[in-house]
Amino acid sequence: MFDTTCQFPLCGQRTVVHVLRAENRKIVTMIHLCQSHARSHFQDERDWYESVSRVGKGKPATKGNGIAFDVDYLLWDETLDMPWGRHYVNLIEVGGIRRLGFPIGVEASSALSFALHRSQARRPMTHQAMAQLIASLGGILQSVEIDKFSPAEQIYEAKLHIRQMKTDMDVDLRPSDAIVLSLVCDVPIIVSPIVLAALDKHYSPPC
Repeated sequence: MFDTTCQFPLCGQRTVVHVLRAENRKIVTMIHLCQSHARSHFQDERDWYESVSRVGKGKPATKGNGIAFDVDYLLWDETLDMPWGRHYVNLIEVGGIRRLGFPIGVEASSALSFALHRSQARRPMTHQAMAQLIASLGGILQSVEIDKFSPAEQIYEAKLHIRQMKTDMDVDLRPSDAIVLSLVCDVPIIVSPIVLAALDKHYSPPC
């Protein structure tokens, strides 16, 4: 359950922005802020990102020409005039400084939060059921890959890399669902060379 009042001392205003920071696939801090303190906090965050090269936790890893990333934080912003506000996931390069972020749906945000909290449901949730289905059909999820980016639409695409018997299969999936499955199955999140090139060209610190 999120805090309902701003964490700044003596504030007491209703929280509208929530940030869940993760390291090594586990939530390490949760920040809950009112609208005014969220503005100042994220300006401080931008200044910090621009002045400090924070390195993602873990040992760098590659698969082919791709690079391993992991979840850096989840953001829920209730201030936007849309149902359930805006949900956003930010990834960080494992053992590196590059970042990749994009909006996600409320269902994927809830599933990511659930997985990062390492919570256990009484009955299988959607992504746990997907993982069980892959295994029951003799498959092994080896990694998930964010493999395409459309600059004009600002849309990423992803694939599941599944090994079944002696056959390798790729399955298209939304990046948000692929990230959740990577946590459920404890497999790497790989960012392809094409997306890395787009990151290097368009990269700016998150705000």
